[in-house]
Amino acid sequence: MKALITGIAGAHAQLVALRLVDAGHEVLGIDVRPWQGAPRGVKIFQTDVRKRPAADVFRVHRPDVVIHMATVTHFNASAEQRYRVNLRGTQAVFRYCEEFGVKEAVFVGRHTIYGAAADAPSGRGTLASFLAGPRVPMVLGFDPLFHVMHEDDAAKAIVLAAQSEIAGVYNVAGPPPVPLSVLCKATGRQAFPMLEGMVPRFLGRFGLPKLPRGAIAHLKHPVVVDDSAFVTATGFEYTWDEHSTMASFRDANILRENRGL
Repeated sequence: MKALITGIAGAHAQLVALRLVDAGHEVLGIDVRPWQGAPRGVKIFQTDVRKRPAADVFRVHRPDVVIHMATVTHFNASAEQRYRVNLRGTQAVFRYCEEFGVKEAVFVGRHTIYGAAADAPSGRGTLASFLAGPRVPMVLGFDPLFHVMHEDDAAKAIVLAAQSEIAGVYNVAGPPPVPLSVLCKATGRQAFPMLEGMVPRFLGRFGLPKLPRGAIAHLKHPVVVDDSAFVTATGFEYTWDEHSTMASFRDANILRENRGL
């Protein structure tokens, strides 16, 4: 199988690429960023997915599968950047897929948290942003559930989706969700409960992370998904349980702090 990954320089996309190479597949990658030290079996094209050189990659190399991971979030990009990358970039990718006869496309929605191993600590996402500081904001009277999924399991699920040739929209999850208070304790963070009206004024101060206003809703209401359809369609089983995932995230953060990152 010849697979093309957009956004391949991202930490999570690299894990997907490595799994594909290990499985004997040919991997192509498109990203505006370089991937220094990309392994043998991965060919990188450093360009914007919206530009003509990206279309040429599709035209010349004719991938069988496209895994689209070139998206950004409101945590690291402006509204203009999100429109340009997430909407226009995705439109371009799917236009190339149709024009150049790609058999299968996997679109990867944004994640919440993928616990990062200490030697590859990405630790990015909505929940990871909540846990970025020594203290974690909580709204008094609320302790929402969060799914956690180790990035190795997430990469495994994406590769499985590409290999299984399934069609449709699927939720993917790891172990059962856990309360935010448990996450704080397991990852070495201090829960900081406060009245809802105080949250916006305290964010970014007193050891609390700086978050966009829209993220406050996640501190009150759980986001829990049913992944049974994906499990039935692919046979996916997670490897890392909630305890090992949270411990991995904690260890990765300790390593980053020791390195001054």
